[in-house]
Amino acid sequence: MEKYVVSKKDFLRNILKISDQELPKIEHSWYIPIKLKQLNGKERVVYTLPGGNILARFQERLNRNLFNTFYLSDAAHGFVQGRSYRTFLESHVNDPYHQKNKLFLKLDIKNFFPSINENIIKRTLDEYFKIENPIEKEAVLNWTVSAITLDGKLPMGAKTSPVISNLVFRRIDARIQKYCFDTNIEYTRYADDLLFSSYRDVIHSERLINLIVGILKEYEMELNYNKIRRGIGFFSINGFVIDDKIRLSRKKLKEIRSVLFVLDMLSKEDLRQKNLLEKINGKIVSNSYVRKFYSLSHLNNYLAGHRSFLIAWLPNQQTSFQLMTKKLIQRIDKHIEQVSDYIERKK
Repeated sequence: MEKYVVSKKDFLRNILKISDQELPKIEHSWYIPIKLKQLNGKERVVYTLPGGNILARFQERLNRNLFNTFYLSDAAHGFVQGRSYRTFLESHVNDPYHQKNKLFLKLDIKNFFPSINENIIKRTLDEYFKIENPIEKEAVLNWTVSAITLDGKLPMGAKTSPVISNLVFRRIDARIQKYCFDTNIEYTRYADDLLFSSYRDVIHSERLINLIVGILKEYEMELNYNKIRRGIGFFSINGFVIDDKIRLSRKKLKEIRSVLFVLDMLSKEDLRQKNLLEKINGKIVSNSYVRKFYSLSHLNNYLAGHRSFLIAWLPNQQTSFQLMTKKLIQRIDKHIEQVSDYIERKK
């Protein structure tokens, strides 16, 4: 059941869980920026708050006691309990008995989190703050928006950013869904990825894209035109292939196997040397499927991410895939432990 804020006292006691009479002071300087190097060589900045930080605690309480009670679009699959990347893809599976090939369209929103600004957030949250005194309402609403934004935008890494992005998108999803329902198009969204499929040619017309562009413009967002992708009969997306079922792509499997092959070749003596990272990168540099790792922590995060990826996909796969996946997970576990031990010894 959705919750509403009915007074400042209600907000302080039941949402923030504090006995103060006034809204607490928050400092955006508490955020710690972390630069992450992406596979394309560019850097992106995510923000974190130190453990025990009061703003981090307030964000957790806002999520638990308010934001997570809000209804979200059934098109949203990212950051939603009970949904996953698998559910994001499932409704797009091709009917093997259909006489026509299924058509696919994937759209991407440019600078997703940072493009969601404080004005849009405030407009979205306004309906949940049913405080009769207008001055009190404005104060509580402004405090909430300030507590979940940085420099007037939704910061990547903040605990509240995922659910707020879905909440802002609820009305956008609804408008897209209405058009898709009327034109027999399947639509799902995972964060900034919008995926469409249909047996009708309208899905590859400019009309659909122009519609999305127009809706996003009202919310001060833009499409990333460089990432528009279309497909016929099957579609490859983020390591998965959609046709009459969903499966891991050969490229995705080749990538992780290539890294594991390099790690398998390392001897115990290699693991005692100081230039372990250089040795690893030296062996994978000729492999077009894998890019260099810039730190051993980066390597371990890569391995852990693929481990989670494989485990999440494991339950609904056929037996042969299950056996292969379990062996990959065992190899990943071994190397995560080895690299972690190496990192600890270096400290």
